[in-house]
Amino acid sequence: MIRWRLIFAGLLFLFLLYIVMPFGAQRISAQTGVTPTLFCLSGEPCGPSDNPNPMSPVPPVSPFVPSAIVPSISGTTTPPPCITNTTVRGSNHRHHDGLLSEGGGGLIKLFLELLLFILQLFVGNPGIVGNSTAPVALTGAPSDGIQGNAPASPCPPVGGVAPSNDAAGAASPTGDSASAPVPPSSDSPSPSSDASGSTSCTKTVENGSSISDAVGGAQAGDTICVKGGNYAEEVNITSSGSDGKPITLKNAESTLPVVTHLDISGSYINVLGFEVTGDSNPLVQIEQGATNVTFKDGKIHDGPGNGVKTYGNYVTFENNDLTAFGNEDAFRIWGDNLTFRNNHIHDIQNPGHNDIWQTYQTDTKIPVTNLLLEGNTIENNTGGNAHCLMLESDGSNNFTVKNNTFTNIGSHCFILGKPGESGVANVQFENNTFNQIGGNAIECQGQTSGTITGNTFNGVGGQNVNNASGQCTVN
Repeated sequence: MIRWRLIFAGLLFLFLLYIVMPFGAQRISAQTGVTPTLFCLSGEPCGPSDNPNPMSPVPPVSPFVPSAIVPSISGTTTPPPCITNTTVRGSNHRHHDGLLSEGGGGLIKLFLELLLFILQLFVGNPGIVGNSTAPVALTGAPSDGIQGNAPASPCPPVGGVAPSNDAAGAASPTGDSASAPVPPSSDSPSPSSDASGSTSCTKTVENGSSISDAVGGAQAGDTICVKGGNYAEEVNITSSGSDGKPITLKNAESTLPVVTHLDISGSYINVLGFEVTGDSNPLVQIEQGATNVTFKDGKIHDGPGNGVKTYGNYVTFENNDLTAFGNEDAFRIWGDNLTFRNNHIHDIQNPGHNDIWQTYQTDTKIPVTNLLLEGNTIENNTGGNAHCLMLESDGSNNFTVKNNTFTNIGSHCFILGKPGESGVANVQFENNTFNQIGGNAIECQGQTSGTITGNTFNGVGGQNVNNASGQCTVN
């Protein structure tokens, strides 16, 4: 009878051990922070690949204690924690769900282990390695109670490395704990709203509609896009943009819109990709008081008189084609900060007096200051009185002429001042090419002063430089 009682008591202890083991593991883990170690049924540490059917990271739940009622320290419903290998009072005590299969452990030894474990569990033991009582939150996914089909556990395998599913669904080591998904960096570039850099259209003018009506209501920052075709109208721009918010009038198609005259009295105006031709003289006029005006990527041709008259400041003509004017000039210029860059001006054949650029003394006495002629191609300006630039006004200064090509000019190319007048103070000629010039390539008249350097002269009918003023330095 005593023997059967001992056997019954032993079985009862084993059953109790099976029931209380998960709670004890949580308690010890919470007190010590010791990383759990998994054991296979053989009693040896094992990893995910040690067995084709490895032990589930979540130990099997007793059929008498449903997993749903097993509390976690964090307050959520979780499965029992992993079976642990902990050091108690300096001795290494192994506990695992394969306890009955160890074989060899005596009943008394098992009984003593159980008593020691229960004392540690309910009384506490300051001799546990680490001496830490700080709580450790243990969380995990609820088990479905079936061994081998439990969801992924937070318990790491041997070595403290937990398997985690990567993007392809394969397990990969990630360190001591599973890494959370990394959000995209805030420094990652985002698509630009306008990758081409072009300005979007505020208004679009269809062929047959009025460009002047669209321009009349324009405000700072507006962009008016005009479909290609012949509009047969004179366009007057009186509205103004502002610094950083110009009013822009631009072509909306590869075919340029064509108008008969363009007059600009507003400021901060861009006219891009327009063709001007007709019976007006001049074809384009920029009024005195207008500032920051740009005419670019256009065509100006076949007018009865001048191509352009400009009296404004900070005026730019760039990348345009100009040709075929009456018995006058391509440009008549007055004002400050005038830029003419990369234009093609050609085939102006008049019996009278025709210049590419001309300025002279007017009633308003507006000089030309801070003039830049750069990268232009001038060719076939023919006639007995045809010039590249002719200046006959006082107070002009700071001319820069560089990287231009002048070919087949009927008479003197540059006439700067005239006897008895001030001429141009500080003119710079740099790296220009002069080909087939009918007279002198450069004339320094009056009080004109400056530097002429690095230029090329081919087929000049007169002098390369006529330094009549005596104040032009030629290098």
